[in-house]
Amino acid sequence: MSGQTSRYGFRFQDLYLLEQIFLDIASRKKDEISGKVHKEKKFGVEAQTPDTGTTDWDILVIDDEKHKVLEVKSGAVNQKDRVSFWLRIREEIFQTDIKPNDISPGLVINSDKKPAALQAWLDLSKRPVLIIIPIGKSQMKLQNV
Repeated sequence: MSGQTSRYGFRFQDLYLLEQIFLDIASRKKDEISGKVHKEKKFGVEAQTPDTGTTDWDILVIDDEKHKVLEVKSGAVNQKDRVSFWLRIREEIFQTDIKPNDISPGLVINSDKKPAALQAWLDLSKRPVLIIIPIGKSQMKLQNV
């Protein structure tokens, strides 16, 4: 990968983060005007989740106790990228002290380079989810959601 390609990817990541920060500033101002309490968000770049996070995420957003871990891709997303993303999510959930329901993984993609199977990815949220909750070293609790 050339330096120019890498820089384009970092720029895409930076612009997405900047958009999220501006949205938070606008939300804070709206809450200020309406008299509501604004929950402060924390943002990280190439950051790990607190409390034993195991992997660096392109962007980390902490909103109250919720952790949004985002991988940002400016180019095409291939099978290797998808497999790596899912493995990193699994590692994060099983290695951190954060409750699985408090981690929201996301893949930010360039709208000009959508993956061919985008609809399949979008449909994942419509399917029933099986959550595996580690109880001990050799025990697991399965729960359908």
